Amino acid sequence: MTLPAEFSRLPKEWRVIPFLDAVADATGGNAKIKVEDYLEAGVLPIVDQGQRLFNGYTDDPTLACSTELPAIVFGDHTRCFKFIEVPFALGADGAKLLKPKEKFDPKFLFYYLNQLRIESAGYSRHYKFLKETYVPVPPLATQKHIARVLEQADQLRKQAQQMERELSQLAQSLFLEMFGDPVTNPKRWVTAPYADLCHRITVGIVVRPTDYYVDSGVPALRSLNVRENKIIKENFVYFSEANNVGALQKTRVYKGDVVLVRSGQPGTAAVVPEELDGINAIDILISTPIPEKVESNYLAFFFNSSGGKKIVGASERGQIQKHLNVGSLESALIPVPPLSLQKEFVRRLDAIANVRRNAEENMETINMTFGSLMQRAFNGELTAPQRKAA
Repeated sequence: MTLPAEFSRLPKEWRVIPFLDAVADATGGNAKIKVEDYLEAGVLPIVDQGQRLFNGYTDDPTLACSTELPAIVFGDHTRCFKFIEVPFALGADGAKLLKPKEKFDPKFLFYYLNQLRIESAGYSRHYKFLKETYVPVPPLATQKHIARVLEQADQLRKQAQQMERELSQLAQSLFLEMFGDPVTNPKRWVTAPYADLCHRITVGIVVRPTDYYVDSGVPALRSLNVRENKIIKENFVYFSEANNVGALQKTRVYKGDVVLVRSGQPGTAAVVPEELDGINAIDILISTPIPEKVESNYLAFFFNSSGGKKIVGASERGQIQKHLNVGSLESALIPVPPLSLQKEFVRRLDAIANVRRNAEENMETINMTFGSLMQRAFNGELTAPQRKAA
């Protein structure tokens, strides 16, 4: 067996074996629950290929996955690995239960698999790529030591992530405290159609990648870049400067514009920051608020509130639409508090944002440290400490 070159650095006592000799697909024989049968609460959590650990529940304990715990689940489409320590049921689409064939420390195996770089094939299945990899098998004491070190570092990551979530929730709570639920409008704010609050409402250009995308140039926003009250500055696509100011001029976005996701998570909104002023947008809703009437950040928090999503995304039958269009957005009745109160909200929001920026910088440092530890661990540099002779 000829091993990839990266394994040649490992200590001599580490074995390296093909993935299929190390891990088996133990999905077969287990019940699988369809998404439409998920409950919001129940006796048994459901593990599927989504990003969250649990994406639903069932009240039927007989659907529990028959496997030894802790267990590792792989998202065949999403390439996401999950470490599950409680009884669970499997979601129907793309969740694979992995069972070790060798004697592994479960956390060691999870961290090793989780750091593999499996090339994305879009919404194709990725287990076929996982089967082509190799797995190192250090002595069990070394596995346990590596797992312990990485778990301690991972705990710091989780604490930082929790702090970021709490700051986000604090900002949304501030919105509800100052303005109330948009649906019931308990403070009796005047309402106005969204079209009356904006200079423009339009849709980002839809293009064929082969016609416009270039390797580098002016970045463009897509729906995956728009999160609640935040623009993710990763995985951009690019247009040439000439096309950005020429053929694609009409769907450029500017500082203070509010952009909204059309499909997938319709209504999810964020404000375009200064550093992205003048870039383009692809297949997302773009609106330019009138600053004398409404604050952009107020609008983004309105759209991201549960009440705002109901107002903007509801069809005539009261159901939430899966696809948000310009007409729905233009006609949505938006509560409009006094501008002075909106500005006070933005001032308080800025104070939270400063704390959040510090938390994000701390998170970046922790992630870099964790990444370095992962690299050292699976290069064979985190060996188990030697016991002293008695």
